[in-house]
Amino acid sequence: MIFDAPHAIKLRSWRSRLVGLLVAAAITVVILSLRASAQESTPDNPLVQVLAPGATCATISDRHGLLLIGVKGQADHHLRVLSVDAQGAVDFDGATTLKLPLPEALKNATNYPLQVVFHPTLDLVYVWQDLSGATAAQQATVHATFDHLLIYAIEGRSLTLVAGAARGEHFLHGQAYGAIAVDPRGRRIFMSGLPGDSDVQALGYFDLDQHGMPMPVPTPIAGTLDGYGLNKHEMKLIPHRISVGNVQNHTTAFGLVAPSTDVVMFSAYNGAALWDTTNRRAALGYFPIYGAPRDNLIGAHPDLPVIFGAAVGSHQVYQMEHADGYLSMLPATISVAGARFQSKPVVMPGAPNRVAIGGANRIDLLPLDAEGRFVGETKSIAVKCAAVRGLTYSSKLDRLYVAVEALPE
Repeated sequence: MIFDAPHAIKLRSWRSRLVGLLVAAAITVVILSLRASAQESTPDNPLVQVLAPGATCATISDRHGLLLIGVKGQADHHLRVLSVDAQGAVDFDGATTLKLPLPEALKNATNYPLQVVFHPTLDLVYVWQDLSGATAAQQATVHATFDHLLIYAIEGRSLTLVAGAARGEHFLHGQAYGAIAVDPRGRRIFMSGLPGDSDVQALGYFDLDQHGMPMPVPTPIAGTLDGYGLNKHEMKLIPHRISVGNVQNHTTAFGLVAPSTDVVMFSAYNGAALWDTTNRRAALGYFPIYGAPRDNLIGAHPDLPVIFGAAVGSHQVYQMEHADGYLSMLPATISVAGARFQSKPVVMPGAPNRVAIGGANRIDLLPLDAEGRFVGETKSIAVKCAAVRGLTYSSKLDRLYVAVEALPE
C-alpha cells in the first residue's frame, strides 16, 4: 500500500505537511522501485520474481495473460491470480486470491494445491489439491466429500469453480507432491497418487468431453450377475488406472508428461517410465538410468521430443529423447555443483535455449543446443526461497516467472 501522509497524519504546520509529503513520495518511489526491479528481465537474468510464500506450483497462460501460483500454509488463500501484460509485467496491484473448497465436515483438516494446469484449447483451469490433518475417523468423510480435482472457468481475469471430481477410495490424500497432465488435444487428463497394489501407487486418467469435463464410465453393479455371467452397469466417475509397482514402488507424483492422448511418461525408480494406455500386453515401459537418484522431477521440452529429470534434493539432471512417449535414446546426465533441486525442469526455448530448475535459494539455468542437449556452463541465480517449486515460463514473452518468499532488496 502506498503511504498517503496528508491523510494518515494530522500535521499542525505547513512545514510538517511538506515534510510528510516528501516522506510519502520517498516511500512511494521505494515501493515502485522494488516492484520494477522484481519485474526486470535480461538475457542473463530472465527472472520475474513474484512474492508468494509457501508456493507449491505455478503456471502461466500466454493466451489468457494469466499467471497462477498455488500456495500452501496461507490461511486466507490457496491460489494467487495475476495478470501479465503484453510486455511481461505482472499487475501486482490487481492480483486476486482464491480459496479452494473444503467440505464443512473437514474444516479441521488443511487443503492445499499441488499442481495447476490450463486446458490447451478451452478457457478452463484444472487444480489438483490434497489435504492433511484428517483423523482416522474421518476417512469415510474424506472419500465421500473431498474433490481432489477442481475445474475452474476463466472469465476475464477471474476464475469460477464449475466442477469437482476425483473423490473416493480411488485416491490417496496427505501427499507432499502431486501431478496432473492434459494431453495436447485436451481429450484426457492424467493424474498421480492413486492407490495401487499392496503398498505401491497407481496412475489414472479421466477422458474429457468436448467441454473439458471428466466423463463417467460404465461400472458393474455388485450383486446383479445374470445367468450369462454379465452384470448390470451404472455410470460412475471413476478413473481408469494402472498399478506401477514394478517400476515405481512408492510414489508417482514427481511429474507427468503427456505427449499424446494415449501415452503418459512419469518419474520412475532410478529412471523414467511410460504408460501406453492402448497396449494391453506391455502397458508399462521402464528405462533405468545409471547413477540416477531414486526420485526425479520430470519436465518436457515444449517443441522437441525430449524430457528432463532433476533429482529431488540433489544435484543430478538427465536428458532423454522419446518417440511419441517411447524413450528412444541413451540419456545424457550431468551434475550441477551445489544444487539441491526442488522443481521440475522448465525448458526455455528462447534466445538462448535453456532449461531452468528451482532449488534451495537458487535457480540453475542449463544451456541447451538446438536439439535440446546439454551444452556449455550452468548459470545459477540466487533467489530468496528455501525450496523453489513455483516456476513457469512464458514462451511468448521469453520470461521465467518464479514464486519467492521475499523479493530482492
